Amino acid sequence: LRSCFTTCPLTSHHFLLSIPHPGPLPPANLTASRVTATSAHMVWDPPTPGISLEAYVINVTTSQNTKSRYIPNGKLVSYTVRDLMPGRRYQLSVTAVQSTEQGQLHSEPAHLYIITCELVP
Repeated sequence: LRSCFTTCPLTSHHFLLSIPHPGPLPPANLTASRVTATSAHMVWDPPTPGISLEAYVINVTTSQNTKSRYIPNGKLVSYTVRDLMPGRRYQLSVTAVQSTEQGQLHSEPAHLYIITCELVP
């Protein structure tokens, strides 16, 4: 759901409008099952049983940038992010992609924060 809060200037009444997000629900129970110095293995539950997904989008975000990976497998429930830097904080997100007659619909992302391990000399 997306929500909008507003005040009517004529009556000073407050209104909250909730609009359903078009598209699939986000992946559920996103967790990092294994984090090393240079990789992180994520697992999740499919967003909605019975809904056919086309793909997932994996975003890897640092304080400097975001890298996106389009994974064309809607049945996927895990993914290993590689080429990470040791001792860094990352935000990992997974977005479900559903194909419709009107085009692709994306879910809200499911987020996860990790810190990669330090390299031991």
